[in-house]
Amino acid sequence: MEYIQCTHCGKRYEVSEQIRAAAGQFTTCKACHEKFLIVIHSGKRLEEKKEDDVVSTGGWDPSLTMPEEEPKEANDEDQAVEDYLSDEDDDGAQVLAALQAKRKKQQIMYVLVAVLVCLIAAGAWFFLQEDDNQSTTTVNQQTATKVQLSDKEMDMKSAECRQAVAVKWMLDNKVMHSQYSADAFVRMLKLSEKQSAEVRKVCKNTQVLQEIIQAATNQVKPDWFKAEIETIQSRRQR
Repeated sequence: MEYIQCTHCGKRYEVSEQIRAAAGQFTTCKACHEKFLIVIHSGKRLEEKKEDDVVSTGGWDPSLTMPEEEPKEANDEDQAVEDYLSDEDDDGAQVLAALQAKRKKQQIMYVLVAVLVCLIAAGAWFFLQEDDNQSTTTVNQQTATKVQLSDKEMDMKSAECRQAVAVKWMLDNKVMHSQYSADAFVRMLKLSEKQSAEVRKVCKNTQVLQEIIQAATNQVKPDWFKAEIETIQSRRQR
């Protein structure tokens, strides 16, 4: 025997042709006046409850009590499935499980997308920071180079600086390429150190001492103070 059952009050009705045609839709219970999903059950359930619990429809047409338009919302679908499962129907349980699994997959997908977006944003921020740091470093290096070149140009224009570095070059050249006794060598080193202090005092470029030592080692007279070296040498030769 086949029947339908109200999921609110538990009232059962025999299945007629009208009810069979309306299966899967909502109708209103004649007993409690609540809406429930029309699901046709087989006679297997009659082994647990008495057959007298099933009442005749008495010509009742469920289409007459069906709402004109049910709201098509996710909550209605969930309620329909839960009402159907209230009879302990195995097929309904499978439907609900499938819906829950689908929603869980969607939630996991949303989380993964959010994490991916955060990683992309963090990577972009790090790249921009690194690029900005490199740009700042390059600008600082260029600025330092310009300052250094400016100091050297100032030294080249300063007669006092050119005179001091010329003397320093001559002392270093003698120390490196002449033979002295131990005492004379120490005196020359002291004179060279004293002249280094003078160069630091009158010259702007902090790298000028290194340039002098390198030039004296190679016995090369730098062009920008070559004239001063030759002038000093000519005076001493007189």
